[in-house]
Amino acid sequence: MDLRHVGKCLICAEFCVDTAAPDEAQDWCLKHAGATGHTHYEMAAFQYFDAILTDPRRWTAATADELQGVTA
Repeated sequence: MDLRHVGKCLICAEFCVDTAAPDEAQDWCLKHAGATGHTHYEMAAFQYFDAILTDPRRWTAATADELQGVTA
């Protein structure tokens, strides 16, 4: 799956719809700045993915702790 981009206003927390094009997210930020006068923004990129549990017998509380970095 493709990388997605989101622009977010750090003043009012409004954000654009995620898009495959980083320029579109940045354009939203610039338009929002023009409309509101807000000057602080964050650009984020993320990727959706599917995870499939292949061996459910291996999933235990200890495995969950290990994935979260919890040590006994």
